[in-house]
Amino acid sequence: MFNPAYRDRVLLLRPPKAPRPDANLGTFHRHFRQCTGRHALPLVPLVSSTSAEHSAVLDSLMNDNAPASHLTSWAKRAIAPLATAPGSRLVRTLAKTLESEMTWCLGALEQQGQTVFGDDGAGLRSYLENELLPLAYQMFGDTPQSIIVYPAEAVGRRSWSTLVDRTEHRIVTAPNLKTSYLQAFVGLCRHRTDRLIRPFLPVHVRDDSNHPLNRQMRHDAALTVGFHILQHHRPMHLETYVEWAIRQFADTSRRAEAAVAALRPMELIPEDARDAVKRLICGKM
Repeated sequence: MFNPAYRDRVLLLRPPKAPRPDANLGTFHRHFRQCTGRHALPLVPLVSSTSAEHSAVLDSLMNDNAPASHLTSWAKRAIAPLATAPGSRLVRTLAKTLESEMTWCLGALEQQGQTVFGDDGAGLRSYLENELLPLAYQMFGDTPQSIIVYPAEAVGRRSWSTLVDRTEHRIVTAPNLKTSYLQAFVGLCRHRTDRLIRPFLPVHVRDDSNHPLNRQMRHDAALTVGFHILQHHRPMHLETYVEWAIRQFADTSRRAEAAVAALRPMELIPEDARDAVKRLICGKM
């Protein structure tokens, strides 16, 4: 809601009396800075399958109740960083703004037959089934996987993903074909490489999932594996992937061009972990 792409697109469509979502931006940012578990906020909508389950999750986080009963142990771990007093204030502020936006803006536009979320998802689903599922087989073999992709208008270059069970992946992507494909693909790579490289991380980094170096090394590993799998199995997408990866590294402390050049020799992977990563790429794990 606070993303300029969403705000600018919806601004011309808003009913005259609808309050603007960015009226709460100052309060949201204050609570966002105070919450050390803020990195888990984008995962909150992903751990539920229905609106009722989502409401139960919000209620548990806002009121310091026990975790919602439908959550798996994986999902509980994903949103656990928000189960604090600052996390409760942050979720409460966001939920209040969401409720206002749904009631005053999106609900009114729906009654008028208008939408702000782009095109029909049928083409996106067909494209991902044809291009993404064969690559999932390379990473997970014959083990059945459940992959749910949520296209979101305001995602832009960012993407979020989580495992709600050992084989159930939920990924938020942009509603653009190629961007969605790359974001979903790297999300799957991250779910595979996170467990693979964890034993090779420095101890002080391994034990703190919010440590900047922890996030950076996991990000590096996912992008490296993605590069090599595409090189072996989808070389027609490699040039697009490299251009996209440069933009991903632009948001990190890495020098983007140098980081992408290091993907081929696996220089961003801990040396002790490279053999395991090579086996994963070759489909031998």
